[in-house]
Amino acid sequence: MKKIKSYTGIWNVEKVLYAINDFNLPFPVTFTQITWFVITEFIIILFGDIPPLSMIEGA
Repeated sequence: MKKIKSYTGIWNVEKVLYAINDFNLPFPVTFTQITWFVITEFIIILFGDIPPLSMIEGA
């Protein structure tokens, strides 16, 4: 049986942010990167009082 080539994946281009309002970002950021950053920050804030995160000075 012969396989048929499919090029539907070419249209799944990830969206990139170059600026937020009038503030130009120093480098382009994808929505996946923004999502991981927000989730990581939320976890750090949520568990910030539990050791070993509470032992970090100035954080």
